[in-house]
Amino acid sequence: MTALYQVAPWLQLGSVVFHETADATDSTSTSGLNLGGICTLGANYNLLFSAGKNLRDVASTNQRSIFLALQVLH
Repeated sequence: MTALYQVAPWLQLGSVVFHETADATDSTSTSGLNLGGICTLGANYNLLFSAGKNLRDVASTNQRSIFLALQVLH
């Protein structure tokens, strides 16, 4: 489930909650929460960013993620 809100003309902020099923019979499923956004840098450039963490088995996995990208619209 994803939600994205326009908080300023140049900034959108949002979140995503996700669940991924196990990919093998001996592995486990996972769920997570990421927060991120899109920052407009100019007519043809956006900065995309996201950070989040795993919500299941946090004590044993402590998985986190970070994403940063420059979007070039041409």
